[in-house]
Amino acid sequence: MKSKWFLPTLLKHKTAFQREMLLFLQTPREYIYIFTYPTDKTVKIEDYNPHITQVGIKLIKKIQKELPNLKIRFIGSAALRIPGQNDIDLFVESPSKDLGKYSRPLFSILGKPTKKRRKFIEWHVKHDGCTVELVVADPLSNIFKNSVTTFQLLKDNKKLLREYEHLKFDSDGSSVREYNKRKLVFFNKILM
Repeated sequence: MKSKWFLPTLLKHKTAFQREMLLFLQTPREYIYIFTYPTDKTVKIEDYNPHITQVGIKLIKKIQKELPNLKIRFIGSAALRIPGQNDIDLFVESPSKDLGKYSRPLFSILGKPTKKRRKFIEWHVKHDGCTVELVVADPLSNIFKNSVTTFQLLKDNKKLLREYEHLKFDSDGSSVREYNKRKLVFFNKILM
């Protein structure tokens, strides 16, 4: 009787363990960072909302009015026009040595940054009722290169884009941490 329960449980844990080890070996920094995400908050995946994309475009124009030479990349679900968390993801290119030069004018638009590191500065704010994540990062950093490359791969490959949409719908209701692990598995697969 016990063996009927034991074997499926062991196999389930073995698969989960293999996923964790693979993530750690492929992208150790990103994997460790995932543990900063909560397990008690869940992800809500919603249908694509064109309003979110419009708010993102307006915000980009507002920033470029203050900083016309700034190269801003609109990435993520709203830019891809697919279901997601109805948030806006923006990446701004800046060499590490110039982070302060660009970040100060952004304070007046976005307020105080959430994180400030050597190679990036990050904001998580509300703008026109939408959640915005804006990252100013060195274009040579992995955080920048991986995000932009992944976005471009999804934009250029409809099959991958559909797979990503399915991952999102399958993750609806999962914890924020689990959702980010699933995305990391997918991104590692398409980047490798």
